[in-house]
Amino acid sequence: MSTASFPRRALLRLAAMAPLMAACPGDETVVAQSSTPEPAAVRPNIVIIVLDDLDTRAVASMPNVQRLLVERGVSFANCLTTLPGCAPARASILRGQYAHNHGLLRSSGEFGGHARFAELDLETSTVATWLQAVGYRSGLVGKYLNGYPDGATPTHVPAGWDDWYAAAEGEGEHGGVGYLKPSLNENGELVTYTGRDRAYSTDIYAGHAVDFVRRTAADDRPFFAYIAPRAPHTPAKPAPRHEGLFADTEAPRSPAFDEADVLDKPTWIRDSPALTDEEVAELDELQRGRLQSLQAADELVAAVVAAVEEAGALDRTFVVFTSDNGFNMGEHRQAIEKATPHEESIRVPLVVRGPGVEAGRIEERVATNADLAPTFAALAGAAAPEFVDGRSLVPLLAGDPGDNAWRRSVLVEYFLPREGDRLGGDRLDEGDPEASSALGRHGVRAPAWNALRTAEEVYVEYATGETELYDLAADPHQLENLSAGVDPARLVELSARLEALVRCRSVGCRAAYELRFAGPDEVPPLPRILAPAVGKAMPLGSVVRLGGEALDGRGAPVPGDGLAWTVLLRQADGTETAVGEAVGGEAEVVLPPTPRGTSIADWRLEIRLTATDANGLSRTVTVDRPVDRR
Repeated sequence: MSTASFPRRALLRLAAMAPLMAACPGDETVVAQSSTPEPAAVRPNIVIIVLDDLDTRAVASMPNVQRLLVERGVSFANCLTTLPGCAPARASILRGQYAHNHGLLRSSGEFGGHARFAELDLETSTVATWLQAVGYRSGLVGKYLNGYPDGATPTHVPAGWDDWYAAAEGEGEHGGVGYLKPSLNENGELVTYTGRDRAYSTDIYAGHAVDFVRRTAADDRPFFAYIAPRAPHTPAKPAPRHEGLFADTEAPRSPAFDEADVLDKPTWIRDSPALTDEEVAELDELQRGRLQSLQAADELVAAVVAAVEEAGALDRTFVVFTSDNGFNMGEHRQAIEKATPHEESIRVPLVVRGPGVEAGRIEERVATNADLAPTFAALAGAAAPEFVDGRSLVPLLAGDPGDNAWRRSVLVEYFLPREGDRLGGDRLDEGDPEASSALGRHGVRAPAWNALRTAEEVYVEYATGETELYDLAADPHQLENLSAGVDPARLVELSARLEALVRCRSVGCRAAYELRFAGPDEVPPLPRILAPAVGKAMPLGSVVRLGGEALDGRGAPVPGDGLAWTVLLRQADGTETAVGEAVGGEAEVVLPPTPRGTSIADWRLEIRLTATDANGLSRTVTVDRPVDRR
């Protein structure tokens, strides 16, 4: 069978199947997404190269990526990470899920990293196992998940991988996954590299990746290669041959850099001081190191593409270039940070070259890294499990102009999980224990947040109750927060759409992407808890004064008798007890006293406010507070 016949026919056939891979709103039936798609005439090879903390701006410094991928493929202008953090984002790439569904909420600690991934048994079903099941030879080279191999044996190789050359990090150690003298698990054997010129991790990864391509292509078996160099993660260290490059380069000076007027921003940004001269100099130095470190990664891209071409397989190989998350370099006063809901942090590069993909095209429709796994499954003719939240990008790769209802919005989320709660939460308070151990610049860090991102705007809700709204077409640098002046009904509608995404799973996510309301009377109300204050501990045996309000879908206040309060006391073992109920915008609840001889270190109060409008539509918001003794 001629491989030249594959490109257009296969992509168009798969693109034609796209309507079957998305459910209509409200349809919870598992459709073609969970059954094996029709195989392509020739199964393509798939190569994904995942960089670490690469912001979209820095891609311009990589000439091979520009020449071999950007000019030869499609670039996604609106690709978002599902969560701007290494391990959660990589789990989304591997599983096609949002973090609130796969359960990796952080990159380390109780709620994140490889130990958490293994504990939740997530390795048994990833894109590698799906493709391996239909005959692909799979190989991973470079960074897997933070902390690997914590939670497993030192030589652990996860299911689904035929070839394994993973950086061995371990809890609290960063040398193994860094730039120099890395330690790798090479198919079950631990190998540590030494020597200045021959121990640069990106070069080692390039060698393993090229060898994998050559060996597998010679077997005439389709392959899936996942290649993940360290660059340009801090501390960015270049290969010796690239030291001294970009000597006059500064950190990007966009209008958002060290933003002068932050009065319209949420409290955590207003509390961030302006950058000092020393911090600006540090950012400039870091930017030079980041760009220098990217040059070896750029050479890796060229070497892998050349190996595929030398094997005679370039006409049936998709090459995907992306990053786990972006990176802030002083924007909105946030330096060396990636946990913010702003574009520099949440938008990532995504470039795809392959058969049937139009060269040099820019794709404006919104994508996420959770879309990559179902895309690879569709290209390979593999079954994507029911749990997948993302959508196949095949119609967009094929340049299908008719899919105008591709999706209206996607979710980006960020957690500060509370100690003792294995499930985390969707809106958690900034007083949580992990917040104190993960403070950003000058002790100021963003609280937990959720963001709804479309091609034109981004709407953010923080655990504090504060919001941000930006028109990205008119204000791409996010200088003017519109949330205070916009029509209240508009905020209620945006919040309802965001809540649908925050709570979505599987087919429900694909319905939430396209959620529309026929009119304001169909939009559920938006309640807000104004008291108690965020992060404040609640003494048992005291009176809690509650205060809240709500707006209906028209932006009008919900009467006090439409507001109902429930207060739950959750003990360390997860036991919940209702300790108070009330009605109205202002209410008081008497908390029970602390039982004698009882430790309440891990006890929490959960305060729920339910608003019910005149149309009978309801919505509940929750705040979570630590407790102490009176």
